[in-house]
Amino acid sequence: MLTTVTTALESSSGPGPWYLWLLAPVIAAAPGAGFAALGRRGAFVTSLLGTLALFGLAVWLNAGTAPTVWTVLYVLWAGVLAFALTRALRRPSPVRLTLPTVRERRRALFAAGLGFVVAVGGVAGLRLAADSRLEKADAAQLAGDCATALEHYTRIEGDLNEFTLGPAPAAARTGRFACRQTLLAERAVEDGDHEAAEDAYALATVHFEARFGTSSPRLAALRLAHGDAVVAAARRRTTYDDSGAVSGYWSDEYAIRTYQSIVEDTPDSPQAALVPARIDALYTHAAEDAARRPCSSMGRMIELVGLGDANEPGAKSVADKSRVALPGVRYACGTLQYDKEKYREARDTLKEVTTGPYARKAADLLIAVDVADAAKGSAGALPPPAAEGGAPAGTTELVIANDSTKTLEVLYAGPENGTAEIEACVTCTTRRTLPTSPPGGLYDSCSTAAKSITIRLRPGTYDVVVRGAGSGTVRPYTGKWALKSGTSYASCFYVSSGLY
Repeated sequence: MLTTVTTALESSSGPGPWYLWLLAPVIAAAPGAGFAALGRRGAFVTSLLGTLALFGLAVWLNAGTAPTVWTVLYVLWAGVLAFALTRALRRPSPVRLTLPTVRERRRALFAAGLGFVVAVGGVAGLRLAADSRLEKADAAQLAGDCATALEHYTRIEGDLNEFTLGPAPAAARTGRFACRQTLLAERAVEDGDHEAAEDAYALATVHFEARFGTSSPRLAALRLAHGDAVVAAARRRTTYDDSGAVSGYWSDEYAIRTYQSIVEDTPDSPQAALVPARIDALYTHAAEDAARRPCSSMGRMIELVGLGDANEPGAKSVADKSRVALPGVRYACGTLQYDKEKYREARDTLKEVTTGPYARKAADLLIAVDVADAAKGSAGALPPPAAEGGAPAGTTELVIANDSTKTLEVLYAGPENGTAEIEACVTCTTRRTLPTSPPGGLYDSCSTAAKSITIRLRPGTYDVVVRGAGSGTVRPYTGKWALKSGTSYASCFYVSSGLY
């Protein structure tokens, strides 16, 4: 197609066929035929040059755009020639110095009348020929054949038709511009220059509608191809680095706007019927991509959600679907980041999952993230709890006491995940040393004022973190606790100044 487009774009208004260059002087000479019949060569030459000058000015100034004004000028010029011929019939010949005979007068009048008929008939014939060619050009453009249409349009513009005052030249200019912009838009789409394609498409649409009062089927097909090219180019340019971040960009909003314009401009076109599936495919591809690379595609899914503010109905549909899918994408990305021990990124991702069916899962995974992050850092070793008694079958109980002036937070991840907060003991004190072997077990080492909570869990092995709630001044401690079924465990925690 590109060769055809280039050839059509390089065509321009030519000089017109040879017969027009012969016919135009004949038409210009016809009004002065009466002078020629009288032998008034000077008057004839003046008439010919004046008429040619008037025709040339009409061509130069695109007289067809203001036919009324130029019709008045033509009539005035015809009146001037008629007045000059009338005077010539009443005055002696400058050569013979005698008045024209009756026969010469009749011959001059007949020649003048015939010249008038020739001039008017010639102009009318040229207008009919231009109109006929315009019909062929318009038919070609409506059929989507811009190359043929441009050939006819440029011939109309180049055939000196302006002096006929017909509508064909002005119509040809509008049609030619519409075709030219259509071809430019097609070439821009092929070249991947979407901004140029957008500009050319807009101009082609305006001029096509100005010429035909409707939208172009070829432009509808072009618009669909443009939208497809935008999507394809965006997918080709989008790559993923090792961290899972997106490099490159997606232009989903632009593609949707391109597709939606087909429905608005040509609602009855075959391409308009394809638009809903094209728009829906944007979400489908994003969802498929999210299943393969959740972190890489999360940014795109967020952008799709943002399309809900757009005016296009298709954009709102995509935004609604993306809004439902986004929590799952975030959860999948957070899980991937957790597995790769990128705990900070996982925490930031999972904190955004606050609603929907993934909210509970995200909250549980956040606990696992915090537990794993604490174990990876400079946390201290947490001793196992002491077995203190029994618990209902199939369960295990933890009695945890806080013998410090700090509010403590307990995080556990295992057969079930959760957090618990133990309020501060306002009457307790910060200890200076850690006892090497607390009498009576860990729990018995607590003061009677210590605050405690009881947690009932499923038996199993748990990763546990104890840290200051909302405070960075208390060093976290982590440990792996194996909790048996039907057993109650106790542990007491206090803050030592040596751990600050």
